[in-house]
Amino acid sequence: MVVKFETTENAATIQDQVIEWCIRWIIENNVTTDKPVILDEDVLDPYDYFHAFTRFPYVIKAQDNNLWLRFDVIPGSYWWKDWIVRVTVELRKNFNELNKFKASNKCDE
Repeated sequence: MVVKFETTENAATIQDQVIEWCIRWIIENNVTTDKPVILDEDVLDPYDYFHAFTRFPYVIKAQDNNLWLRFDVIPGSYWWKDWIVRVTVELRKNFNELNKFKASNKCDE
């Protein structure tokens, strides 16, 4: 999954800071457990970032005023959308340079 941000400055100037922040935020906010979540009678994946993704998010493109951040989703994982929303919302709170965004399966959208 790719999240494309519009930026107020050249995206290349902030890409390293964005990635460092993402890694730090995920480490601080992750629930490291193998214990499944039970909602009603459904047994779901553990609410651990690494049960939804294979690695930390990373920049796949930083061009002009656009920054593309990739999340490698584990097929069939349950919480991936929740994690992407949480990371994206917190990123925008912490980086005034990040404006509107769009999530997609492709880098060019």
